[in-house]
Amino acid sequence: MRLESLHAEPLVRPSNPIYASPVKSYAQVTQNIVTHARDYHKRFYADRMHFRGPALHFHRRALAESDYGLKIEFVYAALVAWGMNALAAEMVDFKDFSESMWELKDTVIAASTARLGSLREDDFQLLKKIFLGVNVMVGPPKLVGHAKLLAHFLPKAVPPIDRRHTLRFLFGTKNVLKGLSLHGQWNLFHEIIGSFFVPLSQHPGLLKKANKWIFQQEHGAGRNFPWDTSLPKLLDNLIIGATP
Repeated sequence: MRLESLHAEPLVRPSNPIYASPVKSYAQVTQNIVTHARDYHKRFYADRMHFRGPALHFHRRALAESDYGLKIEFVYAALVAWGMNALAAEMVDFKDFSESMWELKDTVIAASTARLGSLREDDFQLLKKIFLGVNVMVGPPKLVGHAKLLAHFLPKAVPPIDRRHTLRFLFGTKNVLKGLSLHGQWNLFHEIIGSFFVPLSQHPGLLKKANKWIFQQEHGAGRNFPWDTSLPKLLDNLIIGATP
């Protein structure tokens, strides 16, 4: 059974007030991205060409690294470059992060064949083990750091998630994580991926555009689209373009 079949539309939330209600149903925000994908893609690159430098370098370097030990180092650097150790966010020491990722190595390898458009519940069980087992963020808000980590270790299966763009686009607020336990944040992550990103990644019209952009990125012309490194990351780019 595909995960998205477990979620009805419109979204029905638990009564617990720590869950914010979405501005619209997931089906509606999915259609928003599909309808305006070309415009959002243009806006992302028009407004964010300065997102070069260390953020882009370590993102691409982490994705390209095949040695697991070196990948741990480059992902750690990428997370720093992506702002996960700035302002209110604080990362753990590299030693603690590295030890947790070595303990999860077999799970990461087992999950490496997962693809966003065909995620099944057994894939989510692997993602859950990583999400709950990794040690990367100091404070209680974990979802953003864990999603960005997964997006680098499993780039074909998991998109980045952040407060300013993803959570605000889906829920109309950046503060949806307030009061959520680690398991509560996993449940929200599971919901966002399964109810929004999986169906979005399967839309034929959007896939046609996405495959074209990714092909250009992989075959030279993509110097214009250096952030389109995978389908999940491209979907993240569209959301950023939708939420300036």
